[in-house]
Amino acid sequence: MFVDFILTRILNKDVFISFQVNQAMRPVAASLANQKAVTLEGLRHAAFLYQLSPEGNIKLWDTLIQVLRKFLEGALQNHNKIPSKNGFHEFKIAIAILDHFELLTNPADQLQLRFLESVCKLCLQAEKALSLGKGSPLRPNLMKYLSKLSLEYINQVFTTYLPNPEWNSFFLYFLQQNNASSLRETLLQSSAPIVHTMCIRQNPINPSTSVSYTEKELAEIQFFGVKCTHILSRFHPESVLNDLEIFNALKMLWETPNYQQGIQFNNWEVDVQTWKEPLYVCKMLLMYYKKNPEDIDLLFLLLLAFCGKPVSQYQVRFFSRSFG
Repeated sequence: MFVDFILTRILNKDVFISFQVNQAMRPVAASLANQKAVTLEGLRHAAFLYQLSPEGNIKLWDTLIQVLRKFLEGALQNHNKIPSKNGFHEFKIAIAILDHFELLTNPADQLQLRFLESVCKLCLQAEKALSLGKGSPLRPNLMKYLSKLSLEYINQVFTTYLPNPEWNSFFLYFLQQNNASSLRETLLQSSAPIVHTMCIRQNPINPSTSVSYTEKELAEIQFFGVKCTHILSRFHPESVLNDLEIFNALKMLWETPNYQQGIQFNNWEVDVQTWKEPLYVCKMLLMYYKKNPEDIDLLFLLLLAFCGKPVSQYQVRFFSRSFG
């Protein structure tokens, strides 16, 4: 009886706190709906209230997404109309909203996952419109938010937005940051996405639209997978070398006749995939050979790099150090 009494008091207390928080949230949410009334203090107030009782406050996310869209649009309009102001105030509020997304995120709440795509699209579209690159002030807060949803973000990129240049470029930038350990670890736990991209020519179908990729898209996706693997090999060489699926995918790429023909080009009008991708693959296979020097077949396969004309790309010194 005493235990039941204590549990009843605790449950009633939680219900009371949730009710009080929801009551306090209403005027805060109403003030956020008015763009002119949005302040940094109001955003902090909303974040603290949400952390006290996240249940039932999913409408706050809808409101914040709309407010973020309005402020980014306002920053772009002021930047175009009045270059001297550059939309600094609106941009500062947009950055603050992104900063609070990380506080509001709860990976266990499936309803919040539908906002991931909206947040990324708004930020990447704003960067493109404002001609912002790697130094964009939106990126640090966006990366903190995405770090809490690493698995969901990876699934989004490698399915829906695989051939999208803005999404792919930002993912590669994010992956090589020092504070992106959760993203790298999640990607290494299941290497299927990057193996699929490296072997995309075996199944050139977009899983979200069931439409075949073009030849240009296939080249971009394959290079994206190789670049992801190369970045992972810099931070976690042992994990990459011990993954047999990744090694087989790299070896298959290197052995492909068309791939070798791509190395032996006769003119300088080539894209980045033709020039850089074989070098990345070769370096990772050399890393594997250094760990497994008994694999003589792999050694002779790597020597194919010297059969083409751009020998300077594959420096003899680099090979000799690896073989030594």
